[in-house]
Amino acid sequence: MQKDFRLESVHKYKKHILDLERDKLLYLFNIKDELECRKNEIIEKINLNKTEIEELKKRGDFTFIELYEKYINNLYTQHQKVCKYIESVDREIEKQRKIVLEARTEKLVLDNLETKHIESYKAFQRKMEEKFIDEINSIHYGYKDI
Repeated sequence: MQKDFRLESVHKYKKHILDLERDKLLYLFNIKDELECRKNEIIEKINLNKTEIEELKKRGDFTFIELYEKYINNLYTQHQKVCKYIESVDREIEKQRKIVLEARTEKLVLDNLETKHIESYKAFQRKMEEKFIDEINSIHYGYKDI
């Protein structure tokens, strides 16, 4: 029995693949966080401009209201685009999550195989040591009998 795990190169490869897939998933989560921040900024700008419009209306200044409303409409379209992009990133995250789970399962299978190999090698080694000790004892006691 060999001491080295025969599938060690496959095990390292699967671990590397798992690390790459996890990195992709983290990258997607970072993109989603940035988009969520961008969405919140847009909402804050919309609310700020709405309050400015209300203040202008209270003062009776209607000159820039049309510009504010166009800007708010532009912000709404940006908000919709960001929301759609967040939805697409969410779909990509779910796909990537499944890929990571699959890669993790494959790596765990190889981990278990490696553990079993190590245990069986240790059992083999103990058996060989016992056999060697028995041979030494039989040789030792064999010479005493002479």
